[in-house]
Amino acid sequence: MAVGTRHLKQRQLAPAFTDLLGARLVVPDDLDTDRFGTFTGEVARTASAHQTAYSKARLGMSVTGLRCGVASEASYGPAGHREILLFLDDVRGIEVHETHWDVAEYAVSHRIRSVEDLPASMTRGLAAQAVIVRPSGSRDGVVKGINDFACLRAAVATAVACADDGTAVVEPDLRAHHNPRRQRVLTRLAYRLAHRLATPCPACGVPGFGRERSVAGLPCTACGSPTSLPLYDEHACCSCAHRSTVPVGPAGADPARCEYCNP
Repeated sequence: MAVGTRHLKQRQLAPAFTDLLGARLVVPDDLDTDRFGTFTGEVARTASAHQTAYSKARLGMSVTGLRCGVASEASYGPAGHREILLFLDDVRGIEVHETHWDVAEYAVSHRIRSVEDLPASMTRGLAAQAVIVRPSGSRDGVVKGINDFACLRAAVATAVACADDGTAVVEPDLRAHHNPRRQRVLTRLAYRLAHRLATPCPACGVPGFGRERSVAGLPCTACGSPTSLPLYDEHACCSCAHRSTVPVGPAGADPARCEYCNP
């Protein structure tokens, strides 16, 4: 199976795909996935996260000549981090993906004139969570993957000297090989996706049967009105039209969650 990455994501994906599927992951040397967009903006991402993950998987398959591939793509915003992990199988003609959403804040930027202006929490954690440095107001002169204090000090001094306003921007490096929190997300997603690929469709036997969406409407235990809580999950096949529903959670919703009982 080809992995569409240049940022060592195979380290997070391999345990799940090996343990659950017996798959061997093949990673092309220095695969240029940056052509689809970079976090630091030198290359704008023009497609959706789903389409970008698809393109990365296709690129890995094209370079290796393999007919199965996997890739991920992340999006970050004010609300948090969304990661999609996508699998393609040209033998069976299927596409399967899993998505993770995390509301935690990831990309806090600091505009500084000196490295001493940074919070200690950022400088203490450099060995694990690397940072990027760039001149304020510019996408040129970006230095990525900074994971020691001496390099950070030098990069900040250079960026400050180049910036029109004499400040540098420092923020976390969001690429997977420099981002421990994202690595944990990818590991969890890999197990979810591998488990799904190990689950055949009850109707046609094609792998990849699993949860597609949740349907709200769990009834209130007091008045019976539907609430916004999930009533059931809908599972679907990626090849045929077979679907099934799986109840989730308790038999009824707490009246405290009911907009009629507790408006």
